[in-house]
Amino acid sequence: MCLRVRIPYQPDSAALFARIAEKSWAVFLDSGYPRTSAGRYDILAADPYLTLTTRANITEIRGEASIRLSPDDPFALLQEVLGAHTESAADLPFGGGAIGWFSYDLAWRIERLPEQPDNRDQVPEMVIGLYDWAVVVDHKLCRSWLVAEGRDQRTRERWW
Repeated sequence: MCLRVRIPYQPDSAALFARIAEKSWAVFLDSGYPRTSAGRYDILAADPYLTLTTRANITEIRGEASIRLSPDDPFALLQEVLGAHTESAADLPFGGGAIGWFSYDLAWRIERLPEQPDNRDQVPEMVIGLYDWAVVVDHKLCRSWLVAEGRDQRTRERWW
């Protein structure tokens, strides 16, 4: 199930982001438009239905009503929670899915390295949100869309 609704285009995606910035885990993947002619797509999302946070050897998998801790490989856990690939808006760069980051220190989970650094600040090695919806802004075509996968019940109740 995939939702794709065209919404009014705004050249300033920061103004769109301001409307969701206070929501949980809000993200703004900024293309750099108009500062660069190469900038095309901005992606905005918030309220992931699942989050994964890896610190040391434990990954916390947090859903709306559950928390699970796992010592398993964080990449395998991410693959598990993403599940099978679903068809989304093929001509857009994002229709829902994982957004986050991997730190350099995550390398100790996949390579044998001589010395592990001291992580006094407890910075996570991996932080990923699974987003069911996003706003995709195409600056080349001057169009914007609300896209959603429909994996999360909250999304289906809001937009279906």
